Amino acid sequence: SASFAEGRVQKRYRALVRGHLEMGEEGVCEEPLYGKPSSSRYRAAAPPVELALGGGAEWISTLDLWPTSGRRHQLRRHMQALGWPILGDRRYGGAPRPSAAGEEGEEDQNS
Repeated sequence: SASFAEGRVQKRYRALVRGHLEMGEEGVCEEPLYGKPSSSRYRAAAPPVELALGGGAEWISTLDLWPTSGRRHQLRRHMQALGWPILGDRRYGGAPRPSAAGEEGEEDQNS
């Protein structure tokens, strides 16, 4: 919207991501998308949690995300670029879990 483009509105999202980020850890991803400048701020909103999955364990972190530009799939792609893919994101979330093997061929409905 015009308000977002002019900086009068700031959108914040909360996401669960794969990876270990300490509470309060923050930064910016400025990975260009579609050949255009793109920027997203992030901050860990809670302590990371270690989950036991199958034969191993995985760290999950809760992040607040602020896109400062409005590119398609921006937050999803930026989190992937930083190595912290969003949980449940079949397009940019990395390899599917063994329990999700039957979903591999399904089209992403949230794109």
